[in-house]
Amino acid sequence: MKLENAFLSLIILLLHGGCSSPETVSSQEAKELNISSYFPEVGLKRSYVQYGTTGENLYPTDEVKNEYDSKGNELIYIHEKNGLAVETIEQYEIYDNEVVVVHRINPLMNKEVNEIELANKTKWETGDPDNTSNYLTGSGLSIEVTAGTFEDVIEVTNVVSIESEDSREIIKYYAPNVGLIKMVFLINNEEHVFMELETTNLKSLSNSNQKKVEDVNENTNEPEVKETKSETGNTYKNEDFGFSFTFPGNMLDKVRISYGAWSVDSEESIDFTYLSEQVEQYLFSIVVYNGAIEEQNWENPMQMYIGNNGTKTFSLATAGDPSESLLSPENEEHLKNAQDILQNVDVIINSFQFHVR
Repeated sequence: MKLENAFLSLIILLLHGGCSSPETVSSQEAKELNISSYFPEVGLKRSYVQYGTTGENLYPTDEVKNEYDSKGNELIYIHEKNGLAVETIEQYEIYDNEVVVVHRINPLMNKEVNEIELANKTKWETGDPDNTSNYLTGSGLSIEVTAGTFEDVIEVTNVVSIESEDSREIIKYYAPNVGLIKMVFLINNEEHVFMELETTNLKSLSNSNQKKVEDVNENTNEPEVKETKSETGNTYKNEDFGFSFTFPGNMLDKVRISYGAWSVDSEESIDFTYLSEQVEQYLFSIVVYNGAIEEQNWENPMQMYIGNNGTKTFSLATAGDPSESLLSPENEEHLKNAQDILQNVDVIINSFQFHVR
């Protein structure tokens, strides 16, 4: 309760503030924005840190998901856990000119809503219970948070319509393809960072959606694989970082291996994607970090700790929802193969070994 009270006291302080009219971008600048690009990609996983008033923090995580109704319409929602509301699901409708929350589920409610989170206007009424207004107060910004530096960020200032001698504003920053990356409370002209993005799987998600030129052999048009496999064909061995593991599902020959970096603090990620003539589905990544981190000091809720070899630390990140093509009836066998691998990722953890390079 102490941790929750720390956050509640800050929120109560905000609710007793007054309103002001922030300076906005020009109407033309706002109109030219494609607001849909500031909604996070489907499949994106994000972790945040929320700062309490007593030095204690919350570490919420969320994931952007989609499903289809009986008429084939796509439904997009964000499922958040471990935040102040414990667990929240919000469904969205996304347009080029606005992003709208249309349904909200949390411990206090399960109902349809109509709240405009983003719009390509200088000002708009959100339609929330507090009768707040949003102002587009910045665009084309470069914002640095724990997860890295993001470019072409927009700034949205939320003002509540409660009269008081004090001023109260909430400033939110949104990055393309990632969504919300930072939230700042402005209380009596003093800024208090309330929340910022810590990690995201954007890099791996991008790798799964398109092939990198450097990963394709020009002669065969097949992915180039640097690693070697054992004689059984079921052991993956990485010579560069000196580790190996048993591949779950006995299907190592059906994956493409690519390389990238998830965030500024990771050295590299080795990404495994299920590949066939019909479908392509990102499965999991081995993420490599500089430095030896012990398991009791591991703080990344988005990735499973594997171990360290004295100089580098290794973790496992897995896919979210399957791709749309994988859910087609004709790809049932491929869906089963991918699920078999993902449901047995503990094989990787248990069989992971370090080797002398």
